Amino acid sequence: MKVWDLQSHRILKNWEFHNDSIFSLSVSDNFTKIVTGGRNGEIYLTDLAKGAYTKVDNVRDPVISVALKSNNDFAIYASTSGNKLYE
Repeated sequence: MKVWDLQSHRILKNWEFHNDSIFSLSVSDNFTKIVTGGRNGEIYLTDLAKGAYTKVDNVRDPVISVALKSNNDFAIYASTSGNKLYE
């Protein structure tokens, strides 16, 4: 996952934590957190302010959609190709 500065077109940060393709991504309202879901079922939460990421879950199906509940509440919703919803 790469974070870009859109003004300068430069990469600010490059993380290599997913073991497969990222299928879905959601950014918090204040642009401090990113949740990503992968083809192999991995779900990660990245804290941009701390420059750190955490593996949240590893579900069996590809994660096709993720969403954050709010900036201060770390509830993560994920939908998979198997029509399952995780919270």
